[in-house]
Amino acid sequence: MLRFGQFLFRHRGWLGVPFFLLALVFARPSAWLFGTGLALAFAGELVRWASVAFSGPTTRSRSVEAEGLVTHGPYGIVRNPIYLGNFLVGLGMTLSSAALYPYLALAFVALFWAEYTLIIVAEENYLAARFPEEFVDYCRRVHRIMPLPRRTIWRGGKWRTGLRSERSTLLVNLGYYLALGLRVILGVCIAR
Repeated sequence: MLRFGQFLFRHRGWLGVPFFLLALVFARPSAWLFGTGLALAFAGELVRWASVAFSGPTTRSRSVEAEGLVTHGPYGIVRNPIYLGNFLVGLGMTLSSAALYPYLALAFVALFWAEYTLIIVAEENYLAARFPEEFVDYCRRVHRIMPLPRRTIWRGGKWRTGLRSERSTLLVNLGYYLALGLRVILGVCIAR
């Protein structure tokens, strides 16, 4: 199971592509779902940006690595804020398309949590070995998935570096929403 989690970690950037292509093919957006989805995707990207501003570009690597254990900024609220951001972005993209609604959205939730549970186990195994005492203490204080309001230090984030690191994610999101808009326009033109 650990090896499968490591495999998923290496390929995590591509695993959702077929899913979102399916969402584009079957897109039937409504104004309400499009707006809700766009808001979720935007919120998710903000969470990702803040997370990368504190953890740095190592979050883009294809292998689990960490120079240090980051426990402040968004990591002081939830242990896996980037994955929480990914979840919000992905759910937002799925809802925006309204493809096969609500079944595709429910499938996204199930597949996302199945995939990322294994990825998180692989990461936590690495962190527990690399920072044994510090990581155990961190796990006692901060929940793995559920963000819990608490005080955390927000100074020290490298916001420009985080934004540069998020450039590819922002471009993917923009591309998706442009493709979705084109799909809607073409769908309207074909229907006439």
